[in-house]
Amino acid sequence: MRGRKGVLEGGSCQPSRLRGVDVDFPGNRRDEIKAYLEARYNKNAMQRVFSAGTFTTEKIRSVIKDVARVHKVSTGVVEYYNKIIDEGASWTDVMKLAFENKKVRDYIQRNYEVFEDILPLLWQPRSAGIHASAVIVVPEYIKGQQVECFDVLPIRKMDGLLVSEISGNDVDAIGLLKNDILGIVELERISDILQLIKENYG
Repeated sequence: MRGRKGVLEGGSCQPSRLRGVDVDFPGNRRDEIKAYLEARYNKNAMQRVFSAGTFTTEKIRSVIKDVARVHKVSTGVVEYYNKIIDEGASWTDVMKLAFENKKVRDYIQRNYEVFEDILPLLWQPRSAGIHASAVIVVPEYIKGQQVECFDVLPIRKMDGLLVSEISGNDVDAIGLLKNDILGIVELERISDILQLIKENYG
């Protein structure tokens, strides 16, 4: 990791071309790999290993539902029209739909204050979580100074784990190497089959 050019070595602040390293392991042994990384790199009382954070964002239907509740719009009415709107629709998509569909257009006109309020909220972070597989190990030294994860990124604690306050894609962009420890059920089955063959046939 130390040899990569980027923010961490004082290089340009360009997004990394390396999108992380994906390695497959049996699903029942992922925790062993994470434990190994922590034992290997969290040394000298330095916390260098952490998980990448994830964020769900306010999509059009959920933000309409939330804002409509504040404006005391009937839940049944909101649910009816939300079924017409695609979950991944943008603001522009909804306006196009209103142009083509009189029912949607009337709905927006009757509840214009709801649609005025949703625009600033659309695609904003809604809730935070922990990436299922991404683990980051920060370099031991940056610009000659010994560092740990708190020196490189904003970190929070969730469910007893250290987690980045930014998403995995943003971790890539600043030049840190993201390791995706992928638990594969098929590898677990193959391992079990080999063990059964060994036990039964030697």
